[in-house]
Amino acid sequence: MGFSVFCGTLIALFLGLIICFSGYRLFLMLLPIWGFFFGFALGAETLQLLFGAGFLANITGWVVGFIVGAIFAVLSYLFYAFAVAVIA
Repeated sequence: MGFSVFCGTLIALFLGLIICFSGYRLFLMLLPIWGFFFGFALGAETLQLLFGAGFLANITGWVVGFIVGAIFAVLSYLFYAFAVAVIA
């Protein structure tokens, strides 16, 4: 076992412990971030398919991606809060 494998194992163990003991808070923080990434990709890809330009080749793709990403980030958190309220 090399030193790089040992360091990688220690880093993975450390990240696993962080997720183990603060998983819920991490989940609440990552939920809108993943929603933003998905919305950004969806908005930019939709614009590319509609107008035939390259993916993120012009400023319009970036702007639409950021707007759709922000909407998805907000909706992902609100949908989670609504689902928890309905279940409770």
